Amino acid sequence: MYNSTAVATKTSKPHKPMSEARRVRKPLMERKRRERINSSLEQLALLLKEAKLVAADKPVAKLEKADILELTVRHLKTVKSNGFYRVDINGLTNFCTISKSRKKRLGTSRA
Repeated sequence: MYNSTAVATKTSKPHKPMSEARRVRKPLMERKRRERINSSLEQLALLLKEAKLVAADKPVAKLEKADILELTVRHLKTVKSNGFYRVDINGLTNFCTISKSRKKRLGTSRA
């Protein structure tokens, strides 16, 4: 004879009950996390448009999240390969170029 209760208990995982406070808090934390991500993506899209990496007539809202990230990565790689680096002095950000000889010493030149 087949014992269905034995099968059910063997296959089911022990489940820890989630506290009521966590059940309420988790969706709120997730919403705030998504808001932060979306806000940062909007800022990146505006920066890409200012840097003329996106067509001026294309609305920022039309850019997909993946496009924004890909354009940002491509731009940062270009900046890095062109020898620019950031110097933060007393809260002021300056962008400087690295000489070819300095790049070789730092090991950042491309072969």
